[in-house]
Amino acid sequence: MLKKLFFYLSGFIFLLGVNMSANATADNQVRASYIQLTAQSGKETDLADFLGVGAQLVSDTEPETLLWSALQSQDKKTLVIFDTFGSQAAQDAHFSGKIPEALSSKAHDLVQGGWNKGVVPNINNADIIAFKTTPDAVSNVKIATFIPLTAKAGQEENLANFLKQGAQIVKDNEPDTLHWFAIHFGQNKFGIVDFFPNQAAVDHHFAGGVAQAMQQHAATLVEGGWENGVVAGIQAFSVIEFIKR
Repeated sequence: MLKKLFFYLSGFIFLLGVNMSANATADNQVRASYIQLTAQSGKETDLADFLGVGAQLVSDTEPETLLWSALQSQDKKTLVIFDTFGSQAAQDAHFSGKIPEALSSKAHDLVQGGWNKGVVPNINNADIIAFKTTPDAVSNVKIATFIPLTAKAGQEENLANFLKQGAQIVKDNEPDTLHWFAIHFGQNKFGIVDFFPNQAAVDHHFAGGVAQAMQQHAATLVEGGWENGVVAGIQAFSVIEFIKR
């Protein structure tokens, strides 16, 4: 019965896409999910530990989940799951699998709002419009950042094209930006998720070519411009679990 419920939810929450490839690889990343959870008071460590169990489930049972990460804010209260997939079918399979089943049974105790109010409304699925990944960079992934971006009216395509160019800048100039994803949640909502080995790499990235170009063009492309639309939205996390195929 529970599995049927997840298939039902996926029909309404997740957009239809291409069929799952039998040989999905890190070079074929097309879909992503960004799920933000707020831990119940006093349950921050318990929720983080649960996500460690989730990481093992992904490793053991989900070969088509190309990247799966669990992130935690500095105050420990906010935890994020960010994962990527080679197809819509792979994403749907993930959300009808063992992790949602386990989280639905634990959410009342661990997550503010429980499953229906604390998890489901915070599932944000996206198309991956550009990315960089680094082979074998797993154990040294320590820090992640997320930047939500809202395109100005009529600038959605231009912002998407800018982010595609940004991916190339990162590939060419930032070896210590280990993984970088530009994602489109739909309509005018975009985001950047990236992973680093240390704070020096973070600092280098935010002083680098993509940041400089964004600073020049944000007033045209992004609601709020550079200061209020980009810088004010930057969120930093510790990486507590990381799996990459």
